[in-house]
Amino acid sequence: MSVIYTANYNLIEFEKRINSIIEIKSKNNLLKHLKIIFTIRFNTQLLNKLFGFLKKDKFTIWYIENFYNMDVTSVFYPIIHGKIISSNIVTEIKLKARMNWIGGSLTFIITGLMTYVIVSGFITHSDDTIKLIIIRALKAILAIIIMLFVPLLIYFRNLKEFKAYLIKELELTKVK
Repeated sequence: MSVIYTANYNLIEFEKRINSIIEIKSKNNLLKHLKIIFTIRFNTQLLNKLFGFLKKDKFTIWYIENFYNMDVTSVFYPIIHGKIISSNIVTEIKLKARMNWIGGSLTFIITGLMTYVIVSGFITHSDDTIKLIIIRALKAILAIIIMLFVPLLIYFRNLKEFKAYLIKELELTKVK
């Protein structure tokens, strides 16, 4: 879902501001994200930096941090795509956030494997009374929810902080 913000300055000023906060210019492609994720553990200078690029009326930025200093959590970072709609006085920015492709795929694969393991456990039991099936189904649902909760918690926490930072730095106001 896109959210529209306004800035009380023109497009040229917006481009200056967005370029000043992007610390590492980088294209948004799978190879760059893989390189960043695999080298971030050894190159901590990449942590807590804004990556991104600006191209005509669009920009893409992302921010990587470790959640409570756990290396694996740097995979679940948000990417914000912005579309700039400019007039002479006011600039409108449409922001759309998504989890990066690698983090989303990893979440999907782990949840799928967990679901397979749990569902295959249903089949191997020979004492299939309705009560036991319901109990096993509830345990399976709880385990899957927990597996989805951790990456989504990390993603939404980072997204909230990242959006607040962008709104403050770019002096944006939300359109109602």
